[in-house]
Amino acid sequence: MLIMTRRLYFAAAHRDIQGSELTGHTYTLDVAVSGHINERTGLLVNIKELDRIVKEHVLNQIDGKCLNDRLSFFQAHLATPENIATYIAGTVHPFLPSDIHLHSVRLQPTPVLYTEWLSSLKEVSHMLLTKIYEFSASHRLHSDSLSAEENRTLFGKCNNPNGHGHNYELEVTICGPINPITGRVLPPERLDAVVEREVLSRYDHRYLNLDVPEFAHVVPSAEMIVKTIWERLRPCIPAPARLYRLRLYETPRNLFEYSEEDDKEQR
Repeated sequence: MLIMTRRLYFAAAHRDIQGSELTGHTYTLDVAVSGHINERTGLLVNIKELDRIVKEHVLNQIDGKCLNDRLSFFQAHLATPENIATYIAGTVHPFLPSDIHLHSVRLQPTPVLYTEWLSSLKEVSHMLLTKIYEFSASHRLHSDSLSAEENRTLFGKCNNPNGHGHNYELEVTICGPINPITGRVLPPERLDAVVEREVLSRYDHRYLNLDVPEFAHVVPSAEMIVKTIWERLRPCIPAPARLYRLRLYETPRNLFEYSEEDDKEQR
C-alpha cells in the first residue's frame, strides 16, 4: 500500500457565532490518498485528477468565501479547523476512484496549529489536534554508570562539563471527539495552559541536569526528554481527549517521536 499526499491552499473567512465579526485564515491543506500502484501507468493516482476532485468539490465552494454564509454544513457546525477538515474528508471521499482510499486530511490554519482527520483511527468520530511550542534549555549528556572515559567516548562534545543548549520545538498532538458546542477536540487555550504548566515553565531556560528534578539521575537526552514530557502531559489532558503523539525537534536534523503505541509497550 502506497500513500501519496497532495498539498493545496485556500483562504476562507468564518464567524465563530451568529452575528460575530469575521475572522479568516490562509489554510494549508494536505490530502493524502492510499492504494496500489497501477502497473500500466506506474501511478497511484493521476495528480491532475486528484486536484480536479478537490478543487471542484471543495475549494470552489470555500476558497475566498465566508464559510457560514456559503455552506449549510457551517450553519449547523462552527467553522473550526476540526469541522472544516471533517467536511473536506466527507466531501472528497465519495468522488475518489474506487481503488483509491482517502488516507488523511491535514489542515493548518496557522504556523503553530494543525488538525488531522485520519482513516486509521479506531474511533471514526475522533480527530487529531496539534499545537507547536518552543523552549530553550541546556543539558549535559553524562551517565553516572559509565566511567569518565566511556562518557567522553560515547557522548563526545555533548559531554563537556559545562553543557550545551538547544532551541527545542515540541509538537503536542491530542486525539478525541469534536465537542458539538465548541467545535474543538479541546480549546487550544486549555492545551496551552497544560503545556505551559507541565513543560514550558519547568524546562524553558533551564539547565536540565541541575534545575529539573526528573533529570537529576537520568541522562537528559532528547529521547529521555520526550518520554518524560509524555509522562507529565498524559494524565493532564482533559477527557474525553487524550495525548496521542509528541514530536521533539532538538535540531532541524534531529527529530524524536513518542506516541501512545510506545506508551502501551512500556506498560
